[in-house]
Amino acid sequence: MFPEEAKKEEAVLKLSTRKKVYDIVHRHAGCHFREIERLCRMPHGLVKYHLDYLSRHDLIRQRKLGNNVRYFPKNLRDEEKKLLGVLRSSTSRQIIIFMYPNRRVSHKDVAGFVGLSPPTVSWHLKRLIENNVVQTRWSGGETRYSLKVEKDLVIKLLIAYQKSFFDSLVDRTIETWG
Repeated sequence: MFPEEAKKEEAVLKLSTRKKVYDIVHRHAGCHFREIERLCRMPHGLVKYHLDYLSRHDLIRQRKLGNNVRYFPKNLRDEEKKLLGVLRSSTSRQIIIFMYPNRRVSHKDVAGFVGLSPPTVSWHLKRLIENNVVQTRWSGGETRYSLKVEKDLVIKLLIAYQKSFFDSLVDRTIETWG
């Protein structure tokens, strides 16, 4: 970072409430507004103001993923933002973790692992396919699903943001595959 950029960032983050919002976005990359609001324990309008201010001053990035606007540190690549946004959904995260060690899985396998109804699993798989995280292949008379994103990137992001997921499945996955 250039000295003038560092001074600008320091000036923007001088206010303690803004710094708190900034730090939460960095620790919980990919969170949506309500999560940040809950973590900050600040009024809705104040959180919104600081998120917008940080975005205008190019210290964080906003990205609409699905029905939510998600917030990210500015240094993340688009692929990382997309994957983190998907990993913030508990069910999508479970599906990705299930697919991580398995090459090709059936719809039935996924539904059994996540413990949800087939239509709900179909909805999540469709969303993962639309986001280019999962791919399909017709094999043995049925559709098989596998990860399309780099497995190394999945584990890298799970490790980097492990504490922000509050998920024992993530912890076990990192112990096993990390």
